[in-house]
Amino acid sequence: RTQLSLETVKKKDIPAHLECLTRDSDVLCCCLLASVGTDALGGRGDSRWMVFANGTLSIARASLEDRGQYLCTAANPHGTARLLVTLSVVAYPPRITGGRWQLLTAHSGKPVAVKCKAEGRPPPTMSWVLANKTHISDSSAGNDKVHVEPDGTLIIKEVTVYDRGLYTCMAKNPAGTDMLVVKLQVIAAPPTILEEKRQHVEGMMGENLKLPCTVKGNPQPTVHWVLFDGTVVKPLQFVNAKLFLFSNGTLHLSNIAPADSGNYECIATSSTGSERRVVSLVVEHRDTLPKIATASQEMTQLNFGDKLLLNCTATGDNTSPSLWERQREIQVCALLQERQLESNHLVPSVVLDNT
Repeated sequence: RTQLSLETVKKKDIPAHLECLTRDSDVLCCCLLASVGTDALGGRGDSRWMVFANGTLSIARASLEDRGQYLCTAANPHGTARLLVTLSVVAYPPRITGGRWQLLTAHSGKPVAVKCKAEGRPPPTMSWVLANKTHISDSSAGNDKVHVEPDGTLIIKEVTVYDRGLYTCMAKNPAGTDMLVVKLQVIAAPPTILEEKRQHVEGMMGENLKLPCTVKGNPQPTVHWVLFDGTVVKPLQFVNAKLFLFSNGTLHLSNIAPADSGNYECIATSSTGSERRVVSLVVEHRDTLPKIATASQEMTQLNFGDKLLLNCTATGDNTSPSLWERQREIQVCALLQERQLESNHLVPSVVLDNT
């Protein structure tokens, strides 16, 4: 609080000159009454004005409207004394430092801070007009994307190509207005897929495959795959045990089968555009060779007249039971012909268990 006082001068109509600072500064003058016909004692309807019992006139938070001449009149039965005081309120308009035009280049997806500092008395209020004509100031709430700092700096959290354009900073106080125009340019690159845009891939049944989809761009694109049946697969999302999409865009297929054949589409998107890659997958059926899983012992002993059971279980694709039965009959007959019993009699009958 600034207090300025002027001693009462007993000569009448003697003018005095008083200067004070504007805003947040108070004028305190002894024996002052308002000029231009306003009676301070009678009240001005302004809570900033107050006259103390000793004749002192106080003006809180003086503004440009308070400048002018103030006349204090002191009277008693012996005469009248007057004091004329001129109040000059010192104020100057805002001035934004750094010029009135700027060119700012930013990378898409990155935060941007556009500075706008201003001087003035009283201190100016700062506001911005965005490229989309939205008005925002340090006193307004702003939003999750854009806000103004108390010093007038405009903050854009994640700039995109849609934010490019002209931004106007305005500094205002009762003495005037100053403006700064900033042209914001945003550098961005559309998504690019490094692998072939169309690719034919062949795989064998039971194999594991990796279908890469490496993308670049500014801002960094997001990647997802669309399967031949319309299923959308996003990174690190569980779809089923056979499918998994890594964060780098690679789609992993486990234990592929002919039913997995079809087109697999990788889609990369960002605020600057999109790009696609299509992989045509053909899974070939692979027949496995027959393999005997279980069989009877090589040497089997039995009593005369007993039934002989020879087990032979096989695995493999397209196995034919009848063919296996004929092969085993031949093998068993050959075995029996080579190995006769001591009595020189062959085993009269052989029963095969074709399981």
